[in-house]
Amino acid sequence: MISHINSCHSEELKNMEKQKKSKNVMSFNNRKEEHAEADRNLVLAICTSTVPFRFAKNQYFIKFCGSLDKQYEVMSPDKLRRRIHENSKLYIQKTKSDLENVERFFLTVDGWDGKFENVNLYAIFVYYIDEKFEQKKVFLGIRHVAGKATSVNVGNVVTDVLEDYGVDSSKLIGAICDAGSNLRSFLNKNMLYHLHCAAHVLALILKEVSEVPSVTLILKKVYSLASHLSRSKVDRSIFRQRSTALKTFGPIPLPFSPTRWGGCAILAASFLNHYQSIFSLSKFQEYLLSEEEKVKLEYFVELTSPFVDAVSEAEKDNNFCSEIIPQFANLLEFVSSHNQMKHIVRVITNETQKRFDAYMSNDIALISTFIDPRFGYFDGIMHNRKWQEIEETVIDYCDSLKILNSNGSLNSDGSPQKRSKVSQSGLSRFMEAKSLSSSMDDTKAEVVAYEAYIRKSRPPYSSSPLDFWKCNEFQFPKLARLARHILCVPQSSAAVERLFSRCGEIVSSSRRNRLSSQTMHEILINASLGILKEKETEYIECDDDDDETEQNGEQIKLDLLPLCTCNPSNDSRRSRSTPTRRRSIQY
Repeated sequence: MISHINSCHSEELKNMEKQKKSKNVMSFNNRKEEHAEADRNLVLAICTSTVPFRFAKNQYFIKFCGSLDKQYEVMSPDKLRRRIHENSKLYIQKTKSDLENVERFFLTVDGWDGKFENVNLYAIFVYYIDEKFEQKKVFLGIRHVAGKATSVNVGNVVTDVLEDYGVDSSKLIGAICDAGSNLRSFLNKNMLYHLHCAAHVLALILKEVSEVPSVTLILKKVYSLASHLSRSKVDRSIFRQRSTALKTFGPIPLPFSPTRWGGCAILAASFLNHYQSIFSLSKFQEYLLSEEEKVKLEYFVELTSPFVDAVSEAEKDNNFCSEIIPQFANLLEFVSSHNQMKHIVRVITNETQKRFDAYMSNDIALISTFIDPRFGYFDGIMHNRKWQEIEETVIDYCDSLKILNSNGSLNSDGSPQKRSKVSQSGLSRFMEAKSLSSSMDDTKAEVVAYEAYIRKSRPPYSSSPLDFWKCNEFQFPKLARLARHILCVPQSSAAVERLFSRCGEIVSSSRRNRLSSQTMHEILINASLGILKEKETEYIECDDDDDETEQNGEQIKLDLLPLCTCNPSNDSRRSRSTPTRRRSIQY
């Protein structure tokens, strides 16, 4: 039989052997790819949990992996660290390439000092508009501040991060931050714009209203119920079952983090939503309100609901800072329509008015509203300012680009090229003055044409302003360039806050709190890279509904933002009047 096969079927035998070898090679390659994918998932598992690196040496974990695939070898802790470091280097290289040709950019910067204020960490995101008029957001990293978080130390962190990515600091327009004096001081020293985070401002208004004496007494009962439900798993389950039976939907009243924007108002709304469950359960009778208290709490929720909605809008990623002023105009009109004889109404009206006035003196907020065709020259939203005043600021900004960056020509250090000696002649100065005057006239003509255009054909509110500028880039070249600089700015620093929720989980973990800031930076980069492959945000499902750490009756969200996200155009403080640009960062 063997002789017959060798003599008569030799070709078929060779083909079968080749196919067998090919299958073995394919099987080896497939297994190799499966193992590589398993390694990537193990890296992400370490980076998105509080599990220490040494868990990779756990004998039962190794046995578990072996039961799935005997040929798979679990990476050692040292190899895990190396892989995380390599992934971070690749990300930085790619980000350098992406940011190389960015004309101008804006930052969101915020700090986290830990529960006992023994750790000072600062995270930085960069925002810009690319050549396709798409809004981009990139995570640059998280750094530890040596010593106190002074303006000098914060400035060192910012410049160090920008240098790591090879970003020209002269292209920095400004940053979104809270009211922290260190960040504002750094920006002011460098004559950079700063914009107060809209979500933080709205939260400050809600905080003032919640501290009205008549409201504070009622909110104590709300907080007491939330605290009780968070402590008792049994009562929490009973409460949730009763709400389900009563067909009451929405999160049950559970405590928020103290840093949650507008948490008091959200909790009060949840309390009222589930009030029937409180009323119908004997265990919760102590949390019932008198009729007068219930009416007051309902009025508090009615007054604050638009502000809570505004916070939710400000927390989104695909928004624009141009929406801040119209939003505050809407809120001021809403509270002004209520009875000003009531103390709570006067408080919320005065606070809204004060915060609105602050935005009305902020150049970034004003310019962005002007350059957004949905709001530019819109009657009734500018409060005590005239559009003609903002036109002057816009013209100053557009023409400062010509002065500071003539023809887009920069030295290697990012500074404008020096003028030649011949430019000091009287004739040369005369010609430069005439050229500047002509440029200002061109900008004014463009502004006039822009006003006529949008008054005649204003885009709908649901549209993206970037769509408009993408289509009209050549018709309004100077204003389109301005839009590319300013409309990259979001309403809030929510991206940083979400990152810190994850950062706090790692730092406060007894098993991970010895991580260096560099390792934490690399872990967060790897974790975010994994989420970027999936979707904008990821929800981690828990196997046991009663054993979860709960926030408002919902399962915990893994608050990690992708490192680089794009808000396509089809999605829907600086106090100085004359914009300038620094050649280098100063402290």
